[in-house]
Amino acid sequence: MTGEINGWTAVVGPWCNPADVSRREEVRLRVEALSGTYGEAHAFYWGAQDDGSVWLIARDGHTVRRYNSLAPWTSSGDPLPLEQHYLDQFNIPGRPEDHADDDDMYDGIWEFESACSAQKVAETVSLDVVWRMPANAVVRGRLVLARVPDRTPGDPA
Repeated sequence: MTGEINGWTAVVGPWCNPADVSRREEVRLRVEALSGTYGEAHAFYWGAQDDGSVWLIARDGHTVRRYNSLAPWTSSGDPLPLEQHYLDQFNIPGRPEDHADDDDMYDGIWEFESACSAQKVAETVSLDVVWRMPANAVVRGRLVLARVPDRTPGDPA
């Protein structure tokens, strides 16, 4: 966990990966719980070799947007303003996940996913502490290494 950076605290690592098939619902519930306490919480996955983007945005205890290029059927909510900008730019109607199996939209969706990656969404709606730490970052507090305890069988965590 980072200290506060421009008003955000980042938790970085596989624990908060919203793309993890075995944990995506657990991550969603945790992010919703954090947003219930703090107003807004986000989780991101970005494949460093263009192998997928996932973002999960929750406000006031509820998921408002989840986009998953790896499993489009798990996406929900309306596109974020940033997404809508790129959808309009590439003439893609509706939501990007609506076109996952549409061969006629393949090029447009590829362009959308290249331009509107989880990295770009993180940088725009909160902060990207992995690839582009803000040059004007105001940092308070300290970095904390945390170990997430192993779950015991049957523990909903």
